[in-house]
Amino acid sequence: MYKRFHALIGLWMIGVAMLASGCGNESAERQAFIDFLQKHIIEKESSGIPIPNDKLRGSFGRYAEHYDIIVGFHRTVGEKLEPMGDMMKGMSGLQLNKLGLDESKAIFTKINDGMKQLAQVTDEELANAEKKFAQVKQPDDLKIVYTQAFDKKVRSMAAATRPLPSLFDALTKDFFEWADFILSNPDKFDAKTSTILTRDKAFIQQFNVHSRKVNTSLARLNDTYRRMLSQ
Repeated sequence: MYKRFHALIGLWMIGVAMLASGCGNESAERQAFIDFLQKHIIEKESSGIPIPNDKLRGSFGRYAEHYDIIVGFHRTVGEKLEPMGDMMKGMSGLQLNKLGLDESKAIFTKINDGMKQLAQVTDEELANAEKKFAQVKQPDDLKIVYTQAFDKKVRSMAAATRPLPSLFDALTKDFFEWADFILSNPDKFDAKTSTILTRDKAFIQQFNVHSRKVNTSLARLNDTYRRMLSQ
């Protein structure tokens, strides 16, 4: 009886040791993940999403897949965003002559199509990320930090993306009104050199009105675009 009791005590001690070891591993993984989220996501003001190397990712253990939810959202949305950013940069060299206006129309059309796709993809990816987020099981201390990181890198980016299509539509409308006004007055404005050729106050006043509308729309779009990139 004594031997049997001693054997049971031994098995119980082994079980306690294994449980303690398992908790220790989970605790270390959780702390490594918390530290990473705090340092590289919550406290750091930078665009994009940091990708941990294999060693650092390995230290997250079971929680590495939780970070994949955030990375996956950023990667998919970024793939739609990058070509539009390149096209927007390409617009800076366009001239307001007839050839430049035609080129700009083609670019605006491509960007508008891309904006619509971006909005659709963002909504789909956000819904997918939210579904996975709701299924994540985490201790309370990690859940608080992870939620802050998810808010910053997923929800905030999605929210910053939503206004882009309508803002770009507004810029398109204002730009073409301005360009059409200039092209309808070739004797008063040289589109190739961007030089006003007249002292007609009515023309100058109307030109300035169009210019301010374009600059305002462009500023709103750029501000929203920068905020999105900073997520």
